[in-house]
Amino acid sequence: MKRLLSIILAALCMAALVSCGSTETDNGEYNILTSFNPIYALTLRIADGAENVKVENMAAPSTGCLHDYQLTTADMMKLSKSDIFIINGGGMESFMEKAMQASDNINVLDTSAGIEMLPSTGGHDGSEYNSHIWLSISNAKKQAENIRNGLVAENPENKGIYEKNTADFLNELEELDNEYKTSLDGVSGKVISFHEGIIYLLGGYGIEVTEIIETEPGVSPDPSTLAEIIEDVKSSGIHVIFTEPQYPDSTAQVISRETGAEIYTLNPLVTGEMSRDSYVTIMRENLQVIVSALKQQ
Repeated sequence: MKRLLSIILAALCMAALVSCGSTETDNGEYNILTSFNPIYALTLRIADGAENVKVENMAAPSTGCLHDYQLTTADMMKLSKSDIFIINGGGMESFMEKAMQASDNINVLDTSAGIEMLPSTGGHDGSEYNSHIWLSISNAKKQAENIRNGLVAENPENKGIYEKNTADFLNELEELDNEYKTSLDGVSGKVISFHEGIIYLLGGYGIEVTEIIETEPGVSPDPSTLAEIIEDVKSSGIHVIFTEPQYPDSTAQVISRETGAEIYTLNPLVTGEMSRDSYVTIMRENLQVIVSALKQQ
């Protein structure tokens, strides 16, 4: 039965893929599909107010990062109706590789183009690169420009609005970057995190992430590994543990109890409802958390 379901799913996927194209739909609407929340938020900002343009997100708001994502028939139907599929890139959407090999009709815009990615810290997904590039404001600027360029080329009817939105957004990001620089000027410290994406968020402002605790979501390290982490935290004088709201913090609670390090939560934008202003709003909230955490050291 399981094999039969797999065959049926594959057939449905291929049927949907055959109809994927890069032209506007019959009703004149230009359909943009994004892979997951961070790219959805950025695209909403760039496409805001564009005439006859619909922006839809493929992954549900509760999905999180896409390392272990599996395509569904509903996803394939969304792809079949889209004029362009905007992805993060850098290996984040590795689940799309087989689909793209099966059909050359998927019009993909990779927002990681031109961005130098950091090597992965060896997380559970086994990726070569740390693909959480949107957490760097400077990278988000480049991603926004890539989205603008792709949409202008594919949907020139809305060139003016895409260009204006991007110019305004880049100004907002520049202001946000300056807020980070000003607020974190003279602030230093060592932190540990449960996710390698924080390296992009903090690395540009002189804050050292000494250890990334990479585990399967909701799965604690084995006792010996946990003991080593606790000893490292004690010996390094680390006082801050950054967690994410998407996953349980039971391991962080143990480390905090044994070392005295305080737990703070940063939002990587991978879950929750997104709007045109979500990127700047959430990143500004993250800054407040970082300042609160590090200025008490």
